[in-house]
Amino acid sequence: MNNQTYFKLKQLRLSGMADAYHDLVTDHRKMQTLSIDEILELLVDRELNRRLDAKHARLLKRAAFEQPQAHIADIDYGEGRMLDRSVVLRLASCDFIGSGRNVVIMGATGSGKSYLACAVGREACRQLYSVRFKRMRALLEDLKLASESRERKIKKDLMCCNLLIIDDWMLSSVDEVETALLYEIIHEREISHQTSTILCTQYDLKGCALKMDGKTMSHAIYDRLEHNAY
Repeated sequence: MNNQTYFKLKQLRLSGMADAYHDLVTDHRKMQTLSIDEILELLVDRELNRRLDAKHARLLKRAAFEQPQAHIADIDYGEGRMLDRSVVLRLASCDFIGSGRNVVIMGATGSGKSYLACAVGREACRQLYSVRFKRMRALLEDLKLASESRERKIKKDLMCCNLLIIDDWMLSSVDEVETALLYEIIHEREISHQTSTILCTQYDLKGCALKMDGKTMSHAIYDRLEHNAY
């Protein structure tokens, strides 16, 4: 093996290509059966796969799922769960993100809302969408306690990610300041391209609106969520 070529590939941060090159030159029989085009294709494919795997890992880490092991294949469709397998699989396709649709997952405490949301979120990461998982109360506290520059950074991140999952939506009532913060995030996401929001809640959207102070803002949030939600 030409060590210089190997280390140059490493220096260029083409480690997938470098590893494929190493594997090829140590397997002389395989190398002799491949054309130059096939060798080049193998090297490029290995590098591309490495980069996609690395991006997927970064997306999963940044999403900060509360249940990082949640998986669509492990969802329980038992009789009492009232889950429609076809709907879940349609969500897992993540087509709703491309069309900018929102999703409301409603159910009692312990019904598996968070697990389902995390499972869908993981599928979105696998398709290389950016995802953030937040509990509503923690999200609001982060924004209220943040410095001005930090608040702008948090808002930008929440507004721009492809999929925002907000758990415990309206589990507790929110005051006018908090309603305004939520409105700003929801509004900006609604006018952005390819952004969707999943809300996990115990109430329907009308019931959620009643838990927000500030009628104008609460009605605006309800309208923006309701008109294109599953």
